[in-house]
Amino acid sequence: MKVKVISRNPDDYLRETKHDIHKVPRNFDPSLHPFEAAREYTRALNAVKLEKVFAKPFIGNLDGHRDGVSCISKHPKQLSVLISGAYDGEIRVWDLPQKICIRDFVAHEGIIRGVSYNNSGDNFITLGDDKTIKTWKSESPQFGEEEEPINTVISKTVLTGVSHHINEPIFATSGEICQIWEETRNEPVRSFEWGVDSLHDIAFNPVEPNLLASCASDRSIILYDIRDSGPLRKVVMNLKTNKICWNPMEAFIFTSANEDYNLYTFDTRNLKHPVNVHMDHVGAVTYIDYAPTGKEFVSGSYDKSVRIFETSKGHSREIYHTKRMQRLTCVQWSLDNKYILSGSDEMNIRIWKARASEKLGPLKPREKAALNYNEALKEKYASHPKIRRIARHRHIPKHIYNAQKELRTIKEKSKRKEANLNLEQYHMNQKEGNMFSKNNTILTEKIGEIVTIGINRPEKRNCVDPNTARLLTKAIEDFENDDSLRAAVLYGTGGNFCAGYDLKSLAEMDAEPESPISEQGQMGPTLRFIKKPMVAAISGYAVAGGLELALMCDLRVMEETAVLGVYCRRFGVPLMDGGTVRLQAIVGLSRALDLILTGRSLNAKEAFEWGVANRIVACGTALGQAINLASSLTKFPQECMLTDRNSTYNAAFNSAYHELLRYEQNHGINVIKTESVEGAKRFVAGVGRHGKSTNLREKELKYWEKEFETKSKNVNMDSAAER
Repeated sequence: MKVKVISRNPDDYLRETKHDIHKVPRNFDPSLHPFEAAREYTRALNAVKLEKVFAKPFIGNLDGHRDGVSCISKHPKQLSVLISGAYDGEIRVWDLPQKICIRDFVAHEGIIRGVSYNNSGDNFITLGDDKTIKTWKSESPQFGEEEEPINTVISKTVLTGVSHHINEPIFATSGEICQIWEETRNEPVRSFEWGVDSLHDIAFNPVEPNLLASCASDRSIILYDIRDSGPLRKVVMNLKTNKICWNPMEAFIFTSANEDYNLYTFDTRNLKHPVNVHMDHVGAVTYIDYAPTGKEFVSGSYDKSVRIFETSKGHSREIYHTKRMQRLTCVQWSLDNKYILSGSDEMNIRIWKARASEKLGPLKPREKAALNYNEALKEKYASHPKIRRIARHRHIPKHIYNAQKELRTIKEKSKRKEANLNLEQYHMNQKEGNMFSKNNTILTEKIGEIVTIGINRPEKRNCVDPNTARLLTKAIEDFENDDSLRAAVLYGTGGNFCAGYDLKSLAEMDAEPESPISEQGQMGPTLRFIKKPMVAAISGYAVAGGLELALMCDLRVMEETAVLGVYCRRFGVPLMDGGTVRLQAIVGLSRALDLILTGRSLNAKEAFEWGVANRIVACGTALGQAINLASSLTKFPQECMLTDRNSTYNAAFNSAYHELLRYEQNHGINVIKTESVEGAKRFVAGVGRHGKSTNLREKELKYWEKEFETKSKNVNMDSAAER
């Protein structure tokens, strides 16, 4: 006997409150929900809109200082306690939930240069312009007792910053030198020097506590290990670094706030290049602090704004500002990862939400589930244009908007200037004869780790004949075999890139065309894979075989007046140098057929929209900008970059690159004798020149020739009538 039992789980259908909707079981089979993607997109759009509606980051301010706030420090054990120092030497202790000051006293004469709690939070240390280090109890004095420090140390040097060890009762100070102190001693236990005038900030590593970093007045960042007798490493920046902060979750990562408006994230194992550069500020960055998760950090700047960055991204996700807030002097991220505290020189400490639209207070389970669902939808549809535009939109003050516009203009001007200098240097080298290889039709020159390869037949618009093709192949092979060269720039002299194959030499061909030897095409080494990156500097015409040479390169820098096209269509000359293979891989089949079948022109704007051109530059600057672009490729680790490049080509052509090129060559070679030679003869005779696609079967007569021919016909007709 079979017995079927129906069981129900109350959690599946009971409501949390009587106001909640009834839970309905749902079948998640995709075939039953054909409009699920549309519904999710609408929900994601609504979620990102509501996020902007409820984005109110400002919570309140702590008012009471009589001078600008110079520094703040959070309690290591209590979320509700904050300590701040001011320019007039006053110290204030705040109760954050109540937003009131619970303790205030004058600690130093002059500016408070630094304040820090010890590892237990029982005491805190202050230092000021009066060259004293004072230790105070965290607890307020009893009624009738005066504020007195536990210990006072008079330093022999000026002090500018303090940082406490996360585990042990020692702290470090910066000033003329870096000094390590024990809380129970009045003399430093160790000092570090590296021949600099002064240090203005110092920070212990919270993960690897024996590591210490400081920034100096000579624009350097110095690393120390308190177990060693001297400094470890040093990196020099372009401008002065104001503040350093270690990532609390990654032992080797730190970020510096710089005077050049940027923040730089470094890995201590390789200080040669920063891991990431964080931009968007338009004033000197004065302070930085990491979130407890180590995934984000907050920065304050002289541009009167607070910005929040993700460690892996170069641009900020949030900007906070008010009309009254002036230059930022310090910022802190609370230990519960929910709040941001900022101090500025107009005597206020402001409290912000770390996430502008986050709801304060406890959340019900259903609210948490809804928030998590909305976050997942926003992440899933983040690349959609409308959602991306709404998510990125921020209201910024007018002075920041104008400063950003000015900075963009300055950067563009610097790029143009650098490109012009490179071009000027190139022409100077040409005049001085600094070529390592020079011949009639191919010019090559080394510039550092790159080489420029120029097609030098300006009287023929740089058409390639068999001899030029062989020399071009030799130049590129030399580039590939030279280990000191990492990238190449291909260009044409005389204002044109390349007008294709020399049809005059083709018109003189009587015998059957021979198949290309090895991997050399009609235009050069176009039937094989170039081992290193190449950049094409396109000016004037890059048509027919010239277009194929440009497509052979990895990147293309195109002047705004340049023209691309398959002009060989008019004369029956097939694409035999990779044009049919590479063009459709870059722009897609439909657009490739549009260009190949019609033989029409393609201007710079349309080429950029199609993806053929990677950069559009001003007329006359293509070579300089291409040299800039090629130089930027040489700074990366080469083995990794070349491996990724090879993998990309392999994925694009599905491991059939050489077979596709050979197919194009074998089928195009048969057309040479039947149509191409006759078309070349018509071109030599003057038919179809200057880009004209009309009357391709006979030469177009000049106006006076037409008039003469008409008169001749009339005379012949009159003579026939008389007879």
